[in-house]
Order: sequence, then structure tokens, then C-alpha cells
Amino acid sequence: QESFSYMESALYSYTRATEEERPAGAATSRPSQASNTTRLATRLCLVMASANEIIHDRPLEVADLLASASSHETPLGAAVLLEQSSLHYYRAGMFRKYAFHMLMSGHMFRTALQEHHAFRCFTSALYIYHDGRWDELHNHLRSALAAQMYSLGRMSASVELYAKLVGTHSGGRVSTKSQQKFVQHLQEICQQHTEKAMIGADRMASEDHTERLDRIEHILRVTEGATRILELPNMDLPSIDDSSVTVTVESEQEYREYPSFGALGDGDPEVWEELKCHAEAELKAVDPTSRFEDGSPTLAKIEDPLIRRVVAAIDKEKASMNLLAKAKRSGSYKESPAVRARMEPLSVQFVVRNPLSIPISVERLQLVARMTQAGSNRICTNEDAIAIGEQQADHRSWTFSNAEVVYESPEFCRISGSSSISWKSTANEGPFFVISKFDMTLAPNTSIKVSLGICPLVLGDLEILGVRCKLFNDVWVFHPFNVKGPLLQNTSENRAKRVRAESMILKAKIEQDMPLLVADLVPKREPGGEGPMLVGQMSYW
Repeated sequence: QESFSYMESALYSYTRATEEERPAGAATSRPSQASNTTRLATRLCLVMASANEIIHDRPLEVADLLASASSHETPLGAAVLLEQSSLHYYRAGMFRKYAFHMLMSGHMFRTALQEHHAFRCFTSALYIYHDGRWDELHNHLRSALAAQMYSLGRMSASVELYAKLVGTHSGGRVSTKSQQKFVQHLQEICQQHTEKAMIGADRMASEDHTERLDRIEHILRVTEGATRILELPNMDLPSIDDSSVTVTVESEQEYREYPSFGALGDGDPEVWEELKCHAEAELKAVDPTSRFEDGSPTLAKIEDPLIRRVVAAIDKEKASMNLLAKAKRSGSYKESPAVRARMEPLSVQFVVRNPLSIPISVERLQLVARMTQAGSNRICTNEDAIAIGEQQADHRSWTFSNAEVVYESPEFCRISGSSSISWKSTANEGPFFVISKFDMTLAPNTSIKVSLGICPLVLGDLEILGVRCKLFNDVWVFHPFNVKGPLLQNTSENRAKRVRAESMILKAKIEQDMPLLVADLVPKREPGGEGPMLVGQMSYW
């Protein structure tokens, strides 16, 4: 204890002498060369830090002394003292002070052109702020590390850090100049160091790293002329809100203006279910291959055989609906994808946000999907950004009667071979689905709701995987959808643990063609034309 007291007094004396040696009105910046008393104070600090028998029970006091002594040192000397003080803060259990002083030590090493030591300090501090409540400090560390990796030529790590920085919601709090530097460095890495940027992009993928690489390598190996294009996954620029994703049947017809009667609404779900039950029962009743037990005493009173079959079919449909409702309450029930029709355009809506304080240009925003054809089990997909053959633009377009949107073939779309394991480009063979594309410029710190279309052209299973776009007409970006399913209420254990089922809104079974039905309940009145507009019964829903 007495030895530590003498060391502390000597350090205070050196510090006062250093202050007295500084000329009046001198700059407060760090000197390029330390004075003799500053060197003596630094030497005493290093001796004190290594004297474990004297300071073993005083880590906090030693850390404060080392940190205070660094204020008069050169950048290199201050970096050494701050790093030593952070070690003693860690031993004292003050982890946030450890991280802060380690961060300051990294900046001092960087000022002294000791890039590798700066990288070591930044990564040490990053462990404390990772996944914590210190988002701004965490992003500050990542920006320092990204610049450090960029200057060291470690482009694979730098592109990963820059991609995470530009997609953070606190990116708007960084200065506009820093945001422009982030975007500029990201573009330079993707243009000039494509191979290294692709290594960083593989690490950014959310799915299993090995599984994704194996799938890509297999396609490149078995497919002639296949090349991989750089695409950054999970960059979140633009930021997409997965909770806002909805899928609806696209319909953009211009309806005629008529005097309205009643209120516009979706109707009662029970009425729609009953209507669906009756419609399916009537279709089965007229099918000669369908069999129904219509010999019950109640049904025997109905003289018309067709009506008797329809009533029997309705009873059977309602029994099936009751069994389905009971099955949903069991623990083994699994929801099925929605049944859709071929050539029926679907619209996927979601909210897109620009988290930066600079405008961003988004080109060719489109859906990414996978479809398995019924019968042949051939797969058509545009995932993984793989070009086959010469990358020629497919100028074909599709239009459908119930939508005014123009559909095109997806970027990087390919089809698995029917008799081989290789893949083919859809430039020569028609795709299984077509999509709509959208260009826009997002203003700083704004969000808009976007609607993208997709239309299946064959029968089979369709799954929408995510959305792809090109930023600044230079960098491809892919965002996989992560939509949460409904909470399971079938068992007490699932209710207690809040277990969620798999979401089915992005999956569909394409089973049959959909006929186009057009009905005018209130036709346009023409001069001299009269007649009944609607014959039937109307009721409130």
C-alpha cells in the first residue's frame, strides 16, 4: 500500500511538471514529440501496470491513473496507455469503460499509423457493444472498422461492414458526408474488387452458408456458360418492413362510375364460406362420377333428383368443413398454401424505407421466386444471381386481361433440365412465371408502399422468396422475406411458448385455369333502353 502511494504521488508530480512546461496559449492538440517529464510519467505508468503484487486489489485506481496520464502523450504513447487502462477497467468489472477506452486506443493507434493495432482494439471493443443497447456506439465502431479494413485492403470484410452500416436505422444520424463516403467505398469495392466482395456477400447470407455455396457451386459446375453475378444479401438498403408484406389478387380495372347503393365492404366471412360451400356442392352434384348417400328419410322427401343430389352434396361439404375445423385444433395440423389459378396475377405489397439522409436510386425492383412445375417437377427460379450464357436482355412482355401492368421475364431466371441435371436460361425457353419491375428514387428518410406483381404461367407450386433491386445502377441487392406465421393455439404448450406456425402467405398451389367472368349489375343506361337490371333477392351482409 505504501509503495502504491509513493507511485501515485510521483505520477501527480510528473503531471504537474508537464503542465508547467507547456507554454501559455499553446495548442491543446497532442504533441508530435513528448517532453521528458511526460516520458517519465509514461514509464512510471508502465512500471505500475506491470507490478501485479502492488496493484492486484486496485484495478480501478490504476485504470484512472493510466487514462489521465495519456492526455499529455503523443498519439502512440496515448494509445499504449489507454489500452493498458482498458485492461484494468475490465478487471474491475467495468466493461463499458473497457470498451470505450479500447475504442479511444484504436483511434490513437490509427492516428499514429499503426493500422493493425487499431484493428485489434476496434474488434476488442466491438464484442461489448454487439447486440446491446448501444446502437450508435456499435455503428461508430463498425464505421471505424470498415475504414480500417478498406485502408488495409481487406475488401471482403470491409464490404460486409459497409453494407450493414448503410442499412441501419440510425444511419440518418451520421453526417451526410460520412454516408456518402460509405456508399462511395461500397461501390468502389463492388466495381474494382468483385471477387473479394463476393466472399463478403457469402458471409452476409442469412441461410446456412455451406448449403448456399454448395448449391451455387453445383449449378456452376453442371451448367455450361454459367457465371455468378455479385449480389449483396441482407443489406437492408432500401429497408423493407417484412411485417407489412401482404399478397392479394391483382385487379386494376377502371370501374365505371354509377350511383352507389350500400356501403363498400368485404362482407361477412361466414357468408362467403357458405357461398363457397354451396358452389362446390353444386359443381359436385352435376358431376356424374360423384357419389352421394341421398337415401336418408329426410332427403327421400325431395322429389327432384337433382335437388336431392345438391342437398346431399351440401351436407357432405359442411361435414368436411367441420372435420377441417376440428383438425385445426389438433397439434399435428399443418396449414396448406392457398390455391391459385394459372394466369392469375398476384400483387405483393410492402413498405420500403430509405434510412439515409441522402437520396438513393433503385432500379429494376422485382420479386424473387421459385416454382416447381406439376408433373415434370422441373424448377424455375431467379434466386442466387446466376447468369447462363451471354447475359442478353429478354425484351418479351406479357399482359393479362384483369391487369394493366406489363410483366417481364425475371432477371437471372433459369429452368432445370428435363432429362439432365444442368440448367437452362429462360431467354430461349419461356419462364414458369413472369414479374413486374419498378424504378424509383427514394428521398432521404422517407418510406413508401410498393406493389410488385407476379403471375404463374404453368401449374405447380409457387413460393415467393424475396425482392431484388439494383442500387445506383451498379450494385445488385437481395432481401429475403421473413414473414412470421400465426401463433399456434392448438396446444397449451404452444400457447405458453408462443410458438408460431409457418407462414403460408408467400406460397401458393397453382391447380387450374381461372375463367374470366365479367358481370355488370348496374349496366350503363342508354337512351330509350329500359329493362330489368337485376333479378333475384338482395339482403344485408
